[in-house]
Amino acid sequence: MERLIAVAVIVCTAELLAQPRVLSDEGLLGWEVARLRHAWFVHGPLSWIMDACCSYPRVLVLLGVRLLLALALLVGVPPGWPHVLLLGALALVWMISFLRVPQGADGADQMITLVLVSLAIAGLAAMMGARFAWSVALAFVALQAVVSYATAGIAKATSSSWRSGAALPGIAGTDMYGNRSVARFLQARPRTSRFLARGIIVWECSFVLVLLLPLPWAVLVVASGVAFHLLSAFGMGLNTFLWAFLATYPALFHALGFLG
Repeated sequence: MERLIAVAVIVCTAELLAQPRVLSDEGLLGWEVARLRHAWFVHGPLSWIMDACCSYPRVLVLLGVRLLLALALLVGVPPGWPHVLLLGALALVWMISFLRVPQGADGADQMITLVLVSLAIAGLAAMMGARFAWSVALAFVALQAVVSYATAGIAKATSSSWRSGAALPGIAGTDMYGNRSVARFLQARPRTSRFLARGIIVWECSFVLVLLLPLPWAVLVVASGVAFHLLSAFGMGLNTFLWAFLATYPALFHALGFLG
């Protein structure tokens, strides 16, 4: 789980570092404008910390540190306090950089935050003698995963464009999440688009059943999740969704083992 979430952080960080000028004061994500979102970004002692970390080009250093910490987590560090300190440092740096660049944040960014903070708290609690800290953290992440899928499915079910199938070619036709070949294919086949859209709704709403199914069937549900996120990554460019949600699957298997 740690290694998968480390890959998610690496991918997300690499995407930002690939276009550093967008973070400059003249760029779309410049700090001089972004800091006006909150008064404590502008005035007070916390504003000094944020300025020191988030102004350009210091933000590139922050992202570089985030990248190095994620690489260290991916490679692995000795157990004990080095491991706990690494988790805590990565969670802290991730949250600061998340405050710096919240634009375009989505469910993948929120899931990375949740997993990193859960791991950091569990690691600290375990070092302080809490016997079930890791199990509680894994159960929490597993529950969050199924709730996230169910929430997304319910939201789609309340949308007439999703129920009719119009949402899929509409999304595929956008610049940000689009794929022209997929958009043309679905626009020419409205029945196929409607079938796929409703299938996604049913799949997301029923994902919670993974916690109730026997292990072989649960493995199939998890495998369908892998396939879903792979297709989303290739078709819509949702690269971090793939790794962020895959990182929750070990927690799901832990929960399955606990539930018997």
